[in-house]
Amino acid sequence: LNLSIIITLRMVNEMLESKKAEINEKINIVIIGMPGSGKTTICQELATMSKKEYVDVDFFIERQCNKKIPQIFAQYGEEYFRKLESEMIQSVSIKKNAVISTGGGCVKNKDNIDNLKKNAIIIYVKRDLEKLETSGRPLSSGGIESVKKLFEERKELYEKYSDFQVENNTDISDCVAKIYRVYLDYINQIAK
Repeated sequence: LNLSIIITLRMVNEMLESKKAEINEKINIVIIGMPGSGKTTICQELATMSKKEYVDVDFFIERQCNKKIPQIFAQYGEEYFRKLESEMIQSVSIKKNAVISTGGGCVKNKDNIDNLKKNAIIIYVKRDLEKLETSGRPLSSGGIESVKKLFEERKELYEKYSDFQVENNTDISDCVAKIYRVYLDYINQIAK
């Protein structure tokens, strides 16, 4: 009888592990947050740690346009950029087993979030405004007052659309580790 219980428990455990692996291969990790909050670096490290593909929405937009984001903003304006961003998010959201770095303003269009949420956990990376990197960021270039205004416009959206929130105010590797633990806990919950 005891041997039978042990064998059954092992079989259940193996099935659970198999189910977790299957879920892991389908689920994306999406990082949202303010421009300069560390999303790109976090996603690169997270992709390595989780053995998922790294996808940077802004990089794909730059490659498609053969221009840097600030150039796109300067030449065509924010509305044009947001249209490109939405098209790119729609395209990358069908991927599986990826870590997706989004632009800080992707939350301004609910369709972006709806597309990303189809097969992803969305994590909001929070960072003190004074610690945000602003160089090369079109909407943050006006200094701390511009950053504060941008944050006030988006804070509620980041919180509303994220499944989890993680602070990035100290070591970036700690932030990556926290996000990965949140993700693994999420997979465990789904697998049950």
